[in-house]
Amino acid sequence: MIPSVASGQAIEAIQELAEEFGYRVEFTGAAKEEVSAGNTVAIVMGLAMLITFLVLVAQYESC
Repeated sequence: MIPSVASGQAIEAIQELAEEFGYRVEFTGAAKEEVSAGNTVAIVMGLAMLITFLVLVAQYESC
């Protein structure tokens, strides 16, 4: 049975192993998109929460 790991962990492990042997790895498809996206999700979520907060402040400021 193969243990379950996140795709991000698998990508990091492959990159580290390749560097150890002096190779450069370039991913394609979904893995390439995941690598290029990086921490974009965290940034987008932070901005969404900030905008939501600002809208609520503007709405209830007149009370």
